[in-house]
Amino acid sequence: MVSNPLKPIGGKLERVAEGEGVLTGGIMPDALKGALGKLFKYLFGAIKILVGLFVLFLIIWIPYKYWFASGGGAALIAHGEVAASDTGLPAAQRLAKAAGLNFLFGDSPVSYAYEADIDQSQINSEKMGVRIVSLEQSAKAEFGKPIKVNGVIEAASTLQDIDLVVNCQLDENDLVPARISRKIASGEQQNTIRILKNAEQRIDAVCEFPKGLAAPSDSSLPGAGKTYVTAGKVKMYATYNFVSRASHRTYFLSDQELQSFYSKGKKSIDIFKFYGIYGKDPQLGSDGKVKAVASPGPITLAIGTDASQPFAENTPYTFGITLSNNNDWRGELKKIEYTELQVPPFIRLEGDNDYLIKTGIVTCPFEFTGQTDKNQFRIYRLKQEYIAAINKECDKKTLGELDLTQSQCIDLFAKDKDQTYRCEFVSTRAPETVEYDLIRAESAYIYQTKKEVAVEAIRPAPTAASTFASS
Repeated sequence: MVSNPLKPIGGKLERVAEGEGVLTGGIMPDALKGALGKLFKYLFGAIKILVGLFVLFLIIWIPYKYWFASGGGAALIAHGEVAASDTGLPAAQRLAKAAGLNFLFGDSPVSYAYEADIDQSQINSEKMGVRIVSLEQSAKAEFGKPIKVNGVIEAASTLQDIDLVVNCQLDENDLVPARISRKIASGEQQNTIRILKNAEQRIDAVCEFPKGLAAPSDSSLPGAGKTYVTAGKVKMYATYNFVSRASHRTYFLSDQELQSFYSKGKKSIDIFKFYGIYGKDPQLGSDGKVKAVASPGPITLAIGTDASQPFAENTPYTFGITLSNNNDWRGELKKIEYTELQVPPFIRLEGDNDYLIKTGIVTCPFEFTGQTDKNQFRIYRLKQEYIAAINKECDKKTLGELDLTQSQCIDLFAKDKDQTYRCEFVSTRAPETVEYDLIRAESAYIYQTKKEVAVEAIRPAPTAASTFASS
């Protein structure tokens, strides 16, 4: 009796049934019998593989012959592509990016983006911006007959009015304007609507395609002459203006006091604990860095600093802002109108005439406008060359001017990537105890969200006359 049914034989671990002996070496008593047994075993295995392949061929060929060739498979593929676009692949890409696995999708895993918490105090913050909440085909159409889709759009903004434009596209054809549910004056566009500030609206949008879907040509698919259903995709685009804002609490302490703490072996967080700030400011982290608070919307605007706070006077530090596409809106940035900074009156940015540290190279992408707000905050704006780079389209003209391929252009100017801009700053003064002020940012832009739906068309039912004629 074998006590252990698993024993190593010839360097491999093989299972031995209870009650059977185990060969430990030597030559088998009946070598010929064993050789023939192995031969039949291999032949039987090869026959099983061939039978399996033949069955697999039948499984694939029969549906293809009677289903794909009739159009059902094309319809299924269209629905699958829409489902993947709506839920699967974008979500997987975002998860991979969040996990630092950007290389799976061709992006660099290195990220220098700042982050912000969304201000949840705003009413219905999750509804800010524009979303296409549903899109459906009204009814199945026949080949070559009009196709209509119905969409429902939700829109809201607390910072400014929204001018919304809605269009649709069937496969790769030209855009067609939607028809929006609103009162339309004579001569007005039917696909535009203004959503007033602080208003929430639910809008019906209808798109029609007079020529519909054509029957597949005989050469497009085997058996296409028998096709009774074909499918396509309709995309609905909602394009609108929006504003995002952010604020960053920035703490200051005189250099003399700061060095006093450091000389005693204290860390940044110990200073905040000493003044009773740590634990009361939810945006202050244990590393002494502060996370910005951003308004809800399709683009999240974040402000951050590289060094721990508090900051001393007459000492250069680095801060920056990041514009990132909000994953929940399923859209893309189309154009930046402006990006603006408002900083306290005692702060100077690299490049200012009275900046304390003179360098030969100025890398700050912001420039002082010469204006201040009612609180005397200095207003800076992102330089025009940076705005132009964000807004650049990868069309034929751009590719020719820059001698780039399409993929190179998209990699350089892709609007769905985080856009981060850094700048050095100094504070011209700092208090004897820890105090804070705000750095604020605002960006106005054009954003486009989209939703897809698979649409189908069927072959007209044969008439009595055509049936008679064919017989």
